[in-house]
Amino acid sequence: MAGNGKTTLAEEVFKKLQSEYDGCYFLANEREKSSKHGIDSLQKEIFSRLLENVVKIDNPNAFPIDVDRRIGSMKVLIVLDDVNDSDHLEKLLRTPYKFGLGSRIIVTTRYVQVLNANKANETNQLGEFSLDKALELFNLNAFKLSDHQWEYDEL
Repeated sequence: MAGNGKTTLAEEVFKKLQSEYDGCYFLANEREKSSKHGIDSLQKEIFSRLLENVVKIDNPNAFPIDVDRRIGSMKVLIVLDDVNDSDHLEKLLRTPYKFGLGSRIIVTTRYVQVLNANKANETNQLGEFSLDKALELFNLNAFKLSDHQWEYDEL
């Protein structure tokens, strides 16, 4: 379902956990960016950011040995937001099992088949918010307030 807070939740989890990892990357709007820039471009961006230098990938299916070695020893946190094609996970990250021990990949999607096709270890489905919870989330994001402020409640 669109608009129920998947991206917001993923951003908060990312912010909270990122200090525990050797490398982190948050790819917002994967669906839009992959259609605009292409999978290969996004793949280079992800690995360049994780390794903190420009990675040259001539063949997206066969990474340079030094990239494989370095990424395989890193504990990474990657968030891929708004994925709608199950093939994109493998194409972007190659095989997720190549990352170091303790790595975590979080995917937000509207389509459960994206997660099922990639054999997700764990899935969570967000439900709709009650009016009170929606207002609380709105206040938190729009006004950076965590509790209800009476002057904004009437908006």
